[in-house]
Amino acid sequence: MLYVVVKLTVVQPPVWGNLRTPWEIAYIKSFVESNGHHKVNTVDSSISALPLITKFALEIRRKVSDSFVIETYLTSLGFLTSIAECYLIRIFYKEHVYDYRNATRALLSTKIHLDDESLEKLTDIFCTSNFFIKFDSLLKEQCNEILLKEPDYVGCTTHITSFPIALFLLKYVKELSPNTVTILSGYQASMNARDVCDRCSWVDFVIRGESEYGYLEILENKTKVRGVYNVKNVILNMDDMPPPDYSDLNMKDYKMISIMASRNCPHGICTFCQEDAFWSEFRFKNPKLLVDEMEVQYERHGINRFDFVDLDIRDFVLPFCENLKQKKHDFKWSGAMRADKKTPPLLKKMGNANCKSMFFGFESGSARILKLMQKNITLDSLSETVKEAYNNGIRSKLTCITGLPTETWDDFQRTLNFIERNSKYIPIVLVQSFKALTRSPIGVALQKPENEYGLKLRNKPELALIQDLLYSYNYEGTPEPNEVLDRHVKARRFFRDLGVGERAVLVSSNPKHKKNLLGIR
Repeated sequence: MLYVVVKLTVVQPPVWGNLRTPWEIAYIKSFVESNGHHKVNTVDSSISALPLITKFALEIRRKVSDSFVIETYLTSLGFLTSIAECYLIRIFYKEHVYDYRNATRALLSTKIHLDDESLEKLTDIFCTSNFFIKFDSLLKEQCNEILLKEPDYVGCTTHITSFPIALFLLKYVKELSPNTVTILSGYQASMNARDVCDRCSWVDFVIRGESEYGYLEILENKTKVRGVYNVKNVILNMDDMPPPDYSDLNMKDYKMISIMASRNCPHGICTFCQEDAFWSEFRFKNPKLLVDEMEVQYERHGINRFDFVDLDIRDFVLPFCENLKQKKHDFKWSGAMRADKKTPPLLKKMGNANCKSMFFGFESGSARILKLMQKNITLDSLSETVKEAYNNGIRSKLTCITGLPTETWDDFQRTLNFIERNSKYIPIVLVQSFKALTRSPIGVALQKPENEYGLKLRNKPELALIQDLLYSYNYEGTPEPNEVLDRHVKARRFFRDLGVGERAVLVSSNPKHKKNLLGIR
């Protein structure tokens, strides 16, 4: 039987990081090649971009200010999304120089709270720095290399920080090779699928939902109608998912190997989160197969550090630990779990199975805020969790969101006090400022004039041409957005003074984390 081999290149665009491998493109490669007669190449374009971004951060620090406010911005999601979303401005405001600058200024004002003079300096840098010229050259060079292999399809997977740059990459691919079919997939593409199709003529398909079957079905010509592709099948049995294939990547660039053992969150109710809008129902892989998968990756790449990218590993962690202990490998691993009353009893077995660190969703030290956000955890259970983790050699990494809706100064102070009381047991806090994500329950509630969060939409007219492609809504409410940003800075300063490592992304400028400062190792 004669098969037509279709060539696909799937790309992880900047901005990602070098702490862990880009798992989405690796799973797409392994699944599509295992289920068809297609050739899939993977490209991580983020690694080579990191040194440029680091230099840009240092330029901003030198020209604007060396203040703690600037430092927290440059090591936050705000800086990375500033770079990414400036690509939306560059695409859609290209013919409007005056509006281009105003839009850039308005965008930056949603990421960092500065006095007018400092904001003007920062805007000038974003509008005049040769960073974007160099960044464009790098992206175009990568596009040229991709097209040298003459792929029939080029896909980009997306996150909040990479979605706009993915649009730029695919636009350039289409300009150079009009017959190449372009595909956008992943978390953020799903959230903006219809708007992308309406606004971005160079994108042929936007896969909405889990993308492995989406790529396979498009490659097998199950549809030729351009637009949103609603996935018809998902991998219901996770045991059918082959191990991620990282063979195209230089594994020396990464610190650990990413593994996804499950899909979705078993709780799926936190009102600030929009993960449930992307994934199908919760399910997980046989824990024995997970250990087999780790063995395969170790044999291939010689890396013995693994990171579970799952939203919550608790439902399968005990049998996983038992299987891993039986094999007697020196595999170190980390992940994320819910810190309710069921968690502390698990931590001893996890520590014995060489678990080295674990993310726990903390968000706030206010019981009232936790209830409003539907976290369904208590501060007592969280305290017990971090203490038990500490006692079993597991580093607790807490996520914290400043400025959640209706948060008072007293609520915020309770957050600081909780970390202070438990600072002995908490080496790192990942601090974010609240954003009203478009598909989260809070984002959906914002569509109503009256909602329990007391928030109202407040669109910025300067951003009118890109508003429908942004990952979060601009709003007014309590606390006001500028106060949200200020509390982010205050929290990080407070935690640092306590001796607690504070970060806002998987990269940092804190001297303790210098090896992870963007592209600097």
